[in-house]
Amino acid sequence: MTVKDTQAIKGVAICLMLWHHLFWNTADYGAVSQAVGILGKVCVSLFLFLSGYGLSVQYRQTSRKSLHETFRFLLVRLVKLYFAFWPCLIVVMLVGTLSGYSFHEAYPDHLNPYKCLLLDCLGMTGYNSYLPEWWYMRMIVQLYLLFPLLYLLLCRRGIALFSLCGAVATLFLPQVGVIFIDEGGLGPFFLGMVCSTLPARQMKTGIVLPLALLMGVFFAWLGLQKSLLLPQTFSLMGLAFSIAIVIRCLRNHYAFPVMTFLGKHSGTMYFTHSLFLILIPSVIYFTRFTPLIFLWLLLIALGVALLIDQAQRLTRYRRLQERIVQYLNQV
Repeated sequence: MTVKDTQAIKGVAICLMLWHHLFWNTADYGAVSQAVGILGKVCVSLFLFLSGYGLSVQYRQTSRKSLHETFRFLLVRLVKLYFAFWPCLIVVMLVGTLSGYSFHEAYPDHLNPYKCLLLDCLGMTGYNSYLPEWWYMRMIVQLYLLFPLLYLLLCRRGIALFSLCGAVATLFLPQVGVIFIDEGGLGPFFLGMVCSTLPARQMKTGIVLPLALLMGVFFAWLGLQKSLLLPQTFSLMGLAFSIAIVIRCLRNHYAFPVMTFLGKHSGTMYFTHSLFLILIPSVIYFTRFTPLIFLWLLLIALGVALLIDQAQRLTRYRRLQERIVQYLNQV
């Protein structure tokens, strides 16, 4: 997959996330809107699949796979991840505090809010974060740290197949207190790593597209069933893989410029959009027409993302990140 492919998939993922957070927990807007909202949770699996894929492709391009090179590779990726997260954290907490959404209100009563604030800066608060959706930071950081071991397993095809089966098996485990296992993050992340090893070929849309669509319909149906045998995370991982293949095939004929544009700003939109659902729900749900509600939240989240992006340019925040990354690459 190319960078444009992954950006288009991220654009679809952020749209699914917005719809998920708007309608998954209410039937007031119709059964169809709620069903799509439930399946919208596939956005997390899509982001994880792309993270595993992209991380593997970038790591394969390093000259040596020594301990020093691996440590530097992970450190650079973590710096980029945190530098993308911190502006969102500052803006969200500033706007939230000025709007009356205090730390004492955001964090659970039994936790020290200032300790939670410090952990939030590191993305380690999980579901007790200032915004609940920031739990993703904790999961992705843990997966980044686990990446070298997974890549080592991936170098051996037989062991990789066994490891993938093990990653999928974790989706069937009860809650064990490890967030990337509990949320089913290990499966799609490692699946992305496995797909990165496949030969880069032009996909034959006429053959692959119908199969991917059928597979997507099957996993979507499976994801809506309340089955005790198959957890929803397994269905969502399959659905995420199907969506990624469908978009990759369709990009042979159409560039998806809107989704590609949204994909560029999907990270910022991810980390900021739920603040408005907390502060101004009556403004967001201003009509009964669900597509209009979705577009309204999409425009707000995109507008905030563009403002944050412009602020980073004006303050030379990006330049600071580039200098740190450049320094780490020279060490």
